[in-house]
This record gives sequence, structure tokens and C-alpha cells, in this order.
Amino acid sequence: MFSLLTTALVLTSLATPAAHAESHLYAGGRFGAAFASGYVRTAYSPAVAIGAKWNSGIQLGMRVVVLPYPPEVYGANTPTVAIGPLVDFEYNFKAGDHFELYPTMSLGVAIGKSPVNGTNQILPEWQTGFGAHYLIHTNQNLDASSTIYIGPEFGIVPLVAAPYIAASAGVIF
Repeated sequence: MFSLLTTALVLTSLATPAAHAESHLYAGGRFGAAFASGYVRTAYSPAVAIGAKWNSGIQLGMRVVVLPYPPEVYGANTPTVAIGPLVDFEYNFKAGDHFELYPTMSLGVAIGKSPVNGTNQILPEWQTGFGAHYLIHTNQNLDASSTIYIGPEFGIVPLVAAPYIAASAGVIF
């Protein structure tokens, strides 16, 4: 059984065109807002992102997020500002030459100082959602090295039971 599975995987990889494995870098910005019930403020999260996007649909990147007034997960010790990295994973489904849909998951931490005692607080971050990109190709042959993307994303931040909405824009090189 194992050898049959291995053979199938090898044949599948040999049948995959070289362009299928081609990758591109991307850089962009994102602005999100989470609406946690029971918290005083809406949690805003501006961020910058970089990463790689493969023609197979897989996208892996890192985002540095700033959380001014994050949800009060530590009560009075919750920092007034936190900053930290998140790892983003997306799987893009093409829906034409100019549109793609994707599920996404992000994991990371944000770190800030407690306003009460000045100690560092680590806020775990976990987001999962679904989004869409509208692709603007800047030349006629649809070359990914000159593509601009914009789009919305909707999801949930499970650790604080908060729905979120985000908008992103960037360039695929």
C-alpha cells in the first residue's frame, strides 16, 4: 500500500508543469477591526505584510501588526499598545483572471507594557477567516510580476470571540 501511494505521489509530481511550482514575492498593507462583545473599544489592527505566493495557490507570509488598545484580555494589565508578528497562511482559488477567493489563518503574538505595573504582556493572536482579492494586472500578458491586489477579508478572532473585518492592498512581484 505504501509503495502504491509513493508511486502515485512521484507520478503526480512528475506530471506537474514547472510553472505550477513558480513562486512570487508580495508586499502589502492591511487594516482590520475586531468587534469583541463585552469590550469597551473596537480593536483596530494596522499592519504591513511580506511573503511568498506560489502558483499552486499556497501563500505564506508574515505580518507585523500594531494593536492600539487591544481587547482587555488581561484586565487592567492589558497594554494600551501592543506590537508583534503574525504568520499568515492562505490558499488562493482562482475565479477568473482578475479574482481569487481564499481561506486564511494567522498565528502570532503581540507584546506591550502593562499600564499598571510596567511589565511586558504577551497577547496571543489567532485569526481565521475568508477573503477575496481583486487582481489588477498592469500589463497585457497577465504577468504576476506586475500585479496589484486589493480586497476584503472577514473572519473571527477565536481567543476573544470577536468577528473581524479587514481590507488589504499590495503588490505581487
